[in-house]
Amino acid sequence: MNSRRIAAVLAAAAIAPAVLLSTPAVAAAKPAGTAQATEIADRHRTAGWHGPDVTVTGPATLTAGNWAELKLTVDNRQGETTQDFVTDLDITGLTAVKTGKVDLEYRTQDGTWDQALGTGRYFRLRWGTVKKGDTFTTGLRVRFAPHVSGPARIMTYGNSNGGTEFADHLYMFDVLPAGKQ
Repeated sequence: MNSRRIAAVLAAAAIAPAVLLSTPAVAAAKPAGTAQATEIADRHRTAGWHGPDVTVTGPATLTAGNWAELKLTVDNRQGETTQDFVTDLDITGLTAVKTGKVDLEYRTQDGTWDQALGTGRYFRLRWGTVKKGDTFTTGLRVRFAPHVSGPARIMTYGNSNGGTEFADHLYMFDVLPAGKQ
């Protein structure tokens, strides 16, 4: 684990008590505003990250056993052209996630769904070169095993050439047991 990921994990751990004490559905129902997105981008630039920023958005609650559609946005309007750019997604908060009880797919350019690289709680999407000024959004969908329920989160990391890496965004939501709406 490189120093940027360690720093991101430590920062997440520092805010975890406040996050756990808040209701994830309420937090997720309030999408990040422009000021917050700008603050995140500015913090990344100050920390030495010069690539795209990545965000995941979706509903405040998901139902286990069903596919839930999300959106992933790669925004490089303030970054530099980045070669071999990948997005790592870390799905945490649910014990069952650690045992491989989650599927994650992304929408390809031809409109079909394809399995993201990875299993368990860690997944990777490869983008190749992302030019300075580029921004794009693609569909994601996630499905948890029917018995899974509880608060969860997806943390995204931008990564270039297996080197520089930075946590970009935290999307929080609740997973309802199968059959609940």
